[in-house]
Amino acid sequence: MKKEKLLQAKEKFIELKSEHEKVILNRDKKMAEAEKRTRDKESQTSSELARSKKLNVDVDNKINDYNKRLVFLDKRKEELEKLHKSQVQQLEVLINKKLKKTNTK
Repeated sequence: MKKEKLLQAKEKFIELKSEHEKVILNRDKKMAEAEKRTRDKESQTSSELARSKKLNVDVDNKINDYNKRLVFLDKRKEELEKLHKSQVQQLEVLINKKLKKTNTK
């Protein structure tokens, strides 16, 4: 009888130990899954941050390019206005000369 109770106690111990190991393995598995989700989220966030930084750099470069073009176009506009003004003055001089010639005749 004593041996039988000892055997039952050992079986119960083995059973409880097995259940405990299953609980621990299950907990470890859940923890590993949570860690993986966290790593995946960190990776995704890092990728999005890098993409955002790249887009910001691209936008800044385009703004700088646009501003340079505006400066160039403003200078070109000024040059064209000066040239136009000069040509108008030359035409006025020619017209005035022509008028003087016709008036003197």
